[in-house]
Formats: sequence, C-alpha cells, structure tokens
Amino acid sequence: MAKQSTILRNMSDNTKSLEKSISSLTAQIDSLNGLTQTRFDSTKVINNKKVEIKNYYTAKSNEIDSLKSDSAFVHYIRLQLQSLRSVKQLYAN
Repeated sequence: MAKQSTILRNMSDNTKSLEKSISSLTAQIDSLNGLTQTRFDSTKVINNKKVEIKNYYTAKSNEIDSLKSDSAFVHYIRLQLQSLRSVKQLYAN
C-alpha cells in the first residue's frame, strides 16, 4: 500500500511538472508568434519603403530625362540662333 502511495505521489508530482513545462512551452510559443508577427509587420514596412524609394527614383529619373530633353532642345535652338546670326552677318556685309 505504501508503495502504491509513493507511486501515486510521484505520478502526481510528474504531472504537475509536465503541466508547468507545457505552460512554459505555451508561453514561449506565444512569444515566438509575437516575434513572427513583428517580423512580418517589419517586412511589410520595409517592402513598402522599397516601393516608395523605387517610385521616387523613377520619378527623379524621368525628371532628369525631361531636363536632358529640354537641354537638348535649348542647345538646338541656340545652334539655330547662331546659324541665323551667321546668315544675318553674311547679308549685312
């Protein structure tokens, strides 16, 4: 009888120990889930920033291309004016 009592006490102690371990593991899993969610949220923010940077770069690149085009046009106009001045000088002389 004493042996059965000792076995039952040991089983009870083991059960309590297992319940504490399960509770601890559950808390760790919840913590990991929180970290995973935080990482997921951070990844979304980073990806959104990448899109913003890409859009900004594209807009600036287009702006630069436009300025280059405008600069080429201005250069063309200057050449035309220079040509007209040369023709004007020829006829003036």
